[in-house]
Amino acid sequence: MDNTSQQLVSYTREFGESSLPETIRHATVRHLVDSMGCAVAGFDSASAQVGVRLAKTVTSTAGATVFVDGVVTSPEAAAFANTIMIRTWDWNDGMLAIG
Repeated sequence: MDNTSQQLVSYTREFGESSLPETIRHATVRHLVDSMGCAVAGFDSASAQVGVRLAKTVTSTAGATVFVDGVVTSPEAAAFANTIMIRTWDWNDGMLAIG
């Protein structure tokens, strides 16, 4: 294992939620709840349905779940479908932008 990988593994193993300030924990929960709400709202969009249909064609021993639909697929297919659902209605990138 190279040095960078070793550092990432060590950091991950030693990381604990208690080391985060309360403001960071609060913001994380807020963004997770926002993302899940966007996923539910975006599930019926045409683009999300393409991702869900694609995910249903993939199987994997290391399965992951597509939000709302519950289909178990490969981690990358689930991430693709879930991201489409979230990004359909997630305007965090632009809502607070200046100009």
